[in-house]
Amino acid sequence: MQEVHITQDIHLGDSVILLRNINYESYQHPIVITDPPWNVNRDYPGFKDKIPDYERWIDLWFDLLPPKKIIFPGLIHWQKYVKYNPTSLGFWYKRNGQARSGNFQWSQGDPILIWNINFNQGNVFDIPV
Repeated sequence: MQEVHITQDIHLGDSVILLRNINYESYQHPIVITDPPWNVNRDYPGFKDKIPDYERWIDLWFDLLPPKKIIFPGLIHWQKYVKYNPTSLGFWYKRNGQARSGNFQWSQGDPILIWNINFNQGNVFDIPV
């Protein structure tokens, strides 16, 4: 039986800078799973979720990703990623999600856009929050 080694690297920082410096060839199966900012003008410690030219920002980092990608773009911005022709679509069903601002749909699930990854059991992911 062949021994399997799994390497996990977690990178935290400006995605454009980080992605330009990742050598995907050093990984057997490189994959980036990302949940980009929703660009809803929310204040976080040390960060305001408001990128003036959000679509241009996506263009900066999208092509720096490896061919296999999963992106959780949120309901507001999923259309901005469709131009990159995802190979599959999915949905994150949040069974125990909480309603935000009276909008039930926002917290009960989110679209998932997938490139070059096949799933055997469908593309609805029932993952509690």
